[in-house]
Amino acid sequence: MIKKNISKLLSEEFKNNIDKIHKLKDLNKDAFPAIDDSFKRFSGMSSSFINSVSMKDLLNFLKTNNMPDGNKLIIVSALLFEEGTIFEDNEDNISEAFFRYERAFNLIYTVFNDDLDCDIENYTALSDTTIERLTQYELSTETMEKLFKYFKITENYAKADDCLYELMNSSDSNNFKETAINFYHELLSKSDEDLLKGNLKRSEVEEYLKELS
Repeated sequence: MIKKNISKLLSEEFKNNIDKIHKLKDLNKDAFPAIDDSFKRFSGMSSSFINSVSMKDLLNFLKTNNMPDGNKLIIVSALLFEEGTIFEDNEDNISEAFFRYERAFNLIYTVFNDDLDCDIENYTALSDTTIERLTQYELSTETMEKLFKYFKITENYAKADDCLYELMNSSDSNNFKETAINFYHELLSKSDEDLLKGNLKRSEVEEYLKELS
C-alpha cells in the first residue's frame, strides 16, 4: 500500500510538471528552465549533464539500488522529448532535436526490452509519441533494429514489419533475412485476433514469408 501511494504521488507530480511545461510552451515562454528543474527533481541531474554523458553512463546514473529504474528512465525520456520539440520548432536546431529524440528512445527501449516496472501514467503512450517523432528522421541500422524489437515487444506487428522492410532494403539486407523469416514464422503461430490487433492479416504474413523463400 505504501509503495502504491508513493508511486501514485510520483506519477501525479510528474504529470503536473509536464502540464506546467506545456503551458509555458503554449504561451511561447521559455520552458527550458522548467524542464531543467524537472530533470534535477526526478533524476538529480541537470539537462546539460544528461545531454553530455554517454548513453552507457546515463543508463548507469538512472538506477535505484543498483538496478535500472523504469520510472526515472521514462521521466527523463519524456523530458528529453519536450526539449526536442522546442529545438525542432527552430529549423537551425534540428540536429539537437534528433539527438534528444534518439536519446529518449534508447531509454524507452531499455524499459521495454528489460521489462522494467513503471508507475508513470500512460507511459506507453508517452513512448509512442516520442517514437513517432523519431521515425520522421533518417535512422541508423542500430536504431532501426531497436525499433523493430520495440514494436515486436509492444505487439505492433505492422510497424515491426515496416522496420524490417527498411532493414531488408539497407546495405546489410542479407543480415536481416533470417530475422525476417523467424519473425514471420513466429507471427503465424499467433491467433488471427492477435495479428489483427497488431494491424496485420495472416494472409499478409504468409505472403511476406513466401517472398523470402
